[in-house]
Amino acid sequence: MAFLIADSGSTKTHWILVENGISVKEYTGDGMNAYVYSDDQIVSAIQRARSEFIKEISTSNLFFYGAGCSTRENKNRMHKLFELGGFSPEAVVVEHDLMAAARALFNRREGIACILGTGSSSCHIKDGNIQNRLPSLGYIIGDEGGGFDLGSRLLKGVLKGHAPKAVIELFNEEYNLMADEIISALYSSPKPNQYIASFAPFLSKNIEIDYCKDLVRQALESFVKTDILAYQINSPVGFIGSVAHTFRDILKEVISDNKLELGGIIQSPMKGLIEFHNAGQR
Repeated sequence: MAFLIADSGSTKTHWILVENGISVKEYTGDGMNAYVYSDDQIVSAIQRARSEFIKEISTSNLFFYGAGCSTRENKNRMHKLFELGGFSPEAVVVEHDLMAAARALFNRREGIACILGTGSSSCHIKDGNIQNRLPSLGYIIGDEGGGFDLGSRLLKGVLKGHAPKAVIELFNEEYNLMADEIISALYSSPKPNQYIASFAPFLSKNIEIDYCKDLVRQALESFVKTDILAYQINSPVGFIGSVAHTFRDILKEVISDNKLELGGIIQSPMKGLIEFHNAGQR
């Protein structure tokens, strides 16, 4: 049996081909967040993946997990866009990227699954299905603890002069950008969330500086408060995504400080999704 799995966020989409239970081919393409990108942008990303990766593959069966696909409206929209991109709609199963995280972290066990990537979200998972989830409010009023939040906190501190002088000097050496250049780039960018999140690596590069470490801790504490403790259930908490993986040591401390049980931290859901779908789960 062969099938495709695609895990898509705001920044990128990770595609894999699974044959006889193992991943045999991979491809990284453009992100396809249903809330952020236009129909044309998403169709272009699908067509690019087809031309660069899928054209030589015999199967068209696809399990697509995408950011922004939590509503029936967006799931139907993505189905139509995959059809426009050349897929047979009956061969495509569309789920939220949060479902990918939940199944990869817990399979059919119970837990609270969290995404900390460019954005952030969480859900209560049991028996391979989401039981409850808090609304993901997007980067303008949500995404606590994600790359956008980290980049935003850093830029506010640097550009308003609240950050220590040493941090501001390091930032200027790294990027050599004036405040008006950053603002201009932000408001002219077709993907402003990615632009802001692109500054988050500065924090990991300088994590030994107390200001940077404290900033990350504050962002993660905010996420725990708004997106984990609100469930008021006693279940393991698992994390997936680049931010969770990069700042895992601080994340473990925050989880411990809040007397929560850590259910795991992984960078990619693919291994867990392969195991889930190899068992015949849809």
